[in-house]
Amino acid sequence: MKTEAIETERITPTEAAKILRISNSTLWRQTSPRGPIQCIRVGSVVRYDRAYIENYGKESDTSKA
Repeated sequence: MKTEAIETERITPTEAAKILRISNSTLWRQTSPRGPIQCIRVGSVVRYDRAYIENYGKESDTSKA
């Protein structure tokens, strides 16, 4: 059985907040388990998947309209 590595870009909370145009503290409140935004945690390090954050931003923009 062959497995393929999936390349995804991980970004910092500051980068994710800039993409979503929200503050770092708002991002933190909206990050799982407190809110709907998914993240990757390894020890005390928190990272976000760029594609997920960009898609989340697009979805939240369309739901406001």
